[in-house]
Amino acid sequence: MKGPDLLNSMVGVLLRFRENEVALCGDISKMYHRVSIPERDQHVHRFLWRDMDGNREPDVYMMKVVTFGDKPAPAIAQIALKLTAEQGECTHPHAASVLKRNVYMDDICDSVQTVDEARKLSAEIDEVLNDGGFKVKGWISNESDVGDLTQGKMKLLDDIAEEKVLGVVWDRENDTFSYKVKLRDSVLNSRLDGESQERLTKRKILGQIAHIYDPLGFAAPVIVRAKIGMQKLWQRGYNWDDPLTEEEDADWRLLFEEMKGLNEVSLERCLTPPEAQGKPVLCIFSDASENAYGACAYLRWQTGDGKFETRFVASKSKVAPLKTLTIPRLELQAAVLAARLYKSITEEMRLEVEKVMFFSDSMITLQWIKSSARIYKPFVSSRIGEIQTLTDPSSWKHIPGEDNTADKVSRGIAVNDLMKEWKCGPRFLHLETEWPVDKVNIDQCLENLERRKINQTVLVVNSTSIAPIESEHFSSWRKLVRVTAYVLRFVRILKSKLKKESMPEADVTLAPAELEKAELYWTKEAQKGLKSRFERGEFRTLTPFIDNEGVIRVGGRVENLVTSYESRHPALLPGSHHIALLFTRHVHEIGHPGVETTTAKARRKFWILQGHRLAKPSSIAVLNAGQQNASVRPRRC
Repeated sequence: MKGPDLLNSMVGVLLRFRENEVALCGDISKMYHRVSIPERDQHVHRFLWRDMDGNREPDVYMMKVVTFGDKPAPAIAQIALKLTAEQGECTHPHAASVLKRNVYMDDICDSVQTVDEARKLSAEIDEVLNDGGFKVKGWISNESDVGDLTQGKMKLLDDIAEEKVLGVVWDRENDTFSYKVKLRDSVLNSRLDGESQERLTKRKILGQIAHIYDPLGFAAPVIVRAKIGMQKLWQRGYNWDDPLTEEEDADWRLLFEEMKGLNEVSLERCLTPPEAQGKPVLCIFSDASENAYGACAYLRWQTGDGKFETRFVASKSKVAPLKTLTIPRLELQAAVLAARLYKSITEEMRLEVEKVMFFSDSMITLQWIKSSARIYKPFVSSRIGEIQTLTDPSSWKHIPGEDNTADKVSRGIAVNDLMKEWKCGPRFLHLETEWPVDKVNIDQCLENLERRKINQTVLVVNSTSIAPIESEHFSSWRKLVRVTAYVLRFVRILKSKLKKESMPEADVTLAPAELEKAELYWTKEAQKGLKSRFERGEFRTLTPFIDNEGVIRVGGRVENLVTSYESRHPALLPGSHHIALLFTRHVHEIGHPGVETTTAKARRKFWILQGHRLAKPSSIAVLNAGQQNASVRPRRC
């Protein structure tokens, strides 16, 4: 068995590595080999060894420590490391917390505010790890004093200016992240004299795109151009190894040559600028185009001189689906991506923010977010529900398209433009005033296209009147319906007499239509207590709606199901109403099925809240006992 995935989020570890001024990074030496295998399990790790001599009998060895290649090796090593951290939590809580949250496989990454804190933290981590049999190979930092203060325990590799932290190139001298893009041999533009150049294929292109490692998404506006291009190749029907046309081949080679310019791009590691004061404001932008959509996040700090500085945090991008969506729907998809980006940042980052602000240039999307989700079609409704769950709708603001930085991640930009507005955010983030003002005018026609079309029927009931029939006096659903049908027929006869119209026959058997009207009557009676809950959106997961008869029914994606309308959209019933128990018992008496079958059969007509509870034998037994022990009393019919 592989075992559970116990690795921390890589992006989360990187975010915490970027939080403070002094960065600290260490590598656990031979992590797998530091974990011993119990003696009872060592025998299943036997192997044969001939020492490259095929003529002699092989020697039998067995592994005593965890080794590479074992499926559960990563999980075993992580469990051992977490147990080590828990054992040292009483004496060194800070070091234990770092080992639990800021380790990815065998890399320890954290950031602190001062050199003294870095020295103390590294010493505590060394002590905790030594107690568990682990050892740090060496420590590196962006501060040269850190190595001096630890008297050799913290190793600063002065001969190597650049290190890789979780695969990201880190220039310790300048304290910046950068890229190392190298074109693979299959996409190089050079050719030997007299030899024809081999055309690119989809496989080679994808291999080169995947070669660019960008967990924080700083290069997303450039990489999204390659994503869009790959999608177009899929649309044109290329197989993995089909050569591209000469024109397409030339375009892709030019793009890859341009991507080599990422080697000149850098990003500040530290999210906290010098002389930063107070708490930052987290600003998240979202935007969409016909080809892609995305979101990006920045921290806005106020410095000691009264000015404002920003730091790029992260971004996400996705290509638009092949099935064509309207621009408002794509803008909504971008808003969902922004909400998810906000969730991942706030869950992983330890920095406290003053407030969060979301920006979008789509007035329709903002109108949807600030409205009730249940009035819209399922596509829009489900996404609005997710946004409203993850974020505060009042924190979403409108921004002009020219000031929306996320436009770059949805349309793509050149490599040279990454170091401009994309790195620092829009101009207004650096100003104290002159921020964009919310607009109130929207295209009402486009906004209304996503609204549910519901024909509502209002039932006026005199609250002071006494109910002619009380369902609590009945113990049989069939009898309740038939008595109600006769009462409704009697009411129709009286009305016909008053209006001097032709009267229905009073002595004939009840027709199916009359029985259906009786069931409709009790359905509406039971749903009176659900109206206010429906308006508050408590049944959002059931996508309820009101039909032409004024009955609240359950929605869903079963419009094409070949069955009756009631089966596709059962009426909603409260489990506390007596008719819910009567109907559940009625279904149970037909074949005496189990709880699940009774509930499923009941849902062919009614979706009963807490229906499983009513279908249990104990509930039905209570009703049967009440029927046997009830005293004879007059019923008002």
